[in-house]
Amino acid sequence: GILATEHGKFRDSEVLITTLQEIGDVYENDYARVRKFVLKAIDHLKRRKLEETLREADEGIPMLLQIGQKFWALQLLGIKIQACLLLGDRKKAHDALRLCHQIVSEEKHVAPFYQSTYRISRFLFDLWILEEALGSASSASTVQLRKKAHQSGKLAFKNSMKCAFGRTEILNLMGVYYWLIKKPRKAWAWWQKSVKVGRALGDRKSVGEGKLLDLG
Repeated sequence: GILATEHGKFRDSEVLITTLQEIGDVYENDYARVRKFVLKAIDHLKRRKLEETLREADEGIPMLLQIGQKFWALQLLGIKIQACLLLGDRKKAHDALRLCHQIVSEEKHVAPFYQSTYRISRFLFDLWILEEALGSASSASTVQLRKKAHQSGKLAFKNSMKCAFGRTEILNLMGVYYWLIKKPRKAWAWWQKSVKVGRALGDRKSVGEGKLLDLG
């Protein structure tokens, strides 16, 4: 299902979402319900149906935490943060990030797949703060924010080498980082990698998108 959304096959993902909904309702199957929440939120986010993404996340996250599915909750929180940032709601994004940090700090090992959306959203959040600071903050403050964004990018990239989900988006964001710090050659090199990897993975949504994301 997630592969279908990554490849832009939204009709296939809709069929699976409906099937998971029916299984969850008829058989009271928590695993089907878990998958439905995450897949539907990813589907909405890919289509830039941001309000729908938030509704799905806000309904799913409490339920996932209640039944002990912290890793799936982490995945869904990462999706929520991205939607919040694209809507310009920094407070909600920051609150969700704090909950992500809590989950990650409490668990000894979180598989790369479950970290994927969190790592993307952490990097995206730090890029947003950096972009704002570059236009107004002191040089000393900007240096620290650059380091923080770079560290977030390194962790996101490292995680993406272990899990293909979101890899093209992370490569694209690395390009955004270098563009913001006025290193256009490095930026274009990362964007070229993003296009190449996106084509190899069949990630239609990422290939051909504008290089610079709307961060603010």
